[in-house]
Formats: sequence, C-alpha cells, structure tokens
Amino acid sequence: MNIPRVLQELTAARVSPQHLTAAVVQSKSFDPRGAKEAGFLDEVVAKDALDDRVTELGQQLAQLPARFYDQNKQDLRRNSLRIMQEEVDAFKKAVGL
Repeated sequence: MNIPRVLQELTAARVSPQHLTAAVVQSKSFDPRGAKEAGFLDEVVAKDALDDRVTELGQQLAQLPARFYDQNKQDLRRNSLRIMQEEVDAFKKAVGL
C-alpha cells in the first residue's frame, strides 16, 4: 500500500529517523514499548493507570502559558503543516471539492 504523503509527513515529524524506514517502507509493527522507543508514543502506562495519567498531564499542560504554547507548537510544526495542507488541497482539487 502506498502511504499518503500526509501520513508520511506525520510519521517523519514524529518517528525517530532510526525507525522511520522500518515503519514506513517495511511496514513494521511495534509493540507498546517499541512504539515509544520509535517515537509513535510519548509514554506507555498500565491500562488501570491511564485515566489518572491523562488527568495529570492535562493539569500540567493547563499550567503552561497558552499563547506561547500555541505559538511554539505552530512554529515547530510549520513545515509539516504546510505540506499536509498542500496535500489536502490537492486531494480536494482532484475530487472536485
């Protein structure tokens, strides 16, 4: 299967270069710990600890200055977002939207 450029860009922006070929070209599957090592996940937690961890992380993020958080996130992802938007626009044009 050909992976759409949008998904390739998302993966390239997130996954460690040492795992990128295995993930995209060779379609390697990862267990949870391997997915964390590769960069697909930030962390792995036990199922029964998930809700508490999500709440904890949400509270931590809520303490950050929203304006700076948003701007830094946009700046960091600017090139990836541009590529993804180009792909979405090309798809819309191709299907007549």
